[in-house]
Amino acid sequence: MSIFFENFGTTKGVPPVDTNTVNMDNAGNSKENWTSIKEKLMSRRDPVRAVAMAGYMRNQFEFLGIGASERQALTREFIHQTVRELNSAQIHLMARTLWQRKEREFQYLACDMLTRARRKWTPETFDLVKDLICDKSWWDTVDTLAAHLLGPLALAFPELQKRVD
Repeated sequence: MSIFFENFGTTKGVPPVDTNTVNMDNAGNSKENWTSIKEKLMSRRDPVRAVAMAGYMRNQFEFLGIGASERQALTREFIHQTVRELNSAQIHLMARTLWQRKEREFQYLACDMLTRARRKWTPETFDLVKDLICDKSWWDTVDTLAAHLLGPLALAFPELQKRVD
């Protein structure tokens, strides 16, 4: 189990992935899909485009150099299968794991996956999204997380509305 999430680095705002708190034993093909999606995205690295993308974001982040439409096409099946197979806690763990990668495309993948997992949102998803907003913060992910996750979560769980600050 711990091999699944080893060596992905840590970040300041998002707590390191604690693989002991979530049972991934019944994660089905998601373990293999995680390795596959990493390899797929890394194999499509475009160093020239990565420099331009980083420059556009004022060199705040590293990029693989994969544009949005290509990334979405490459990750569509991964997201579909992950959302279908994993429970809420496992999806949260996967999102944190993706967020800890240094390449920005993995944070975009986490945003896309969490947005797609709407039926598995819980009040704990709200806490996760707040953590993600505070870590590696820049307009590109903050706008997505606030508009497509934080706001809809506050509407879905009215008891969370007083926690939005």
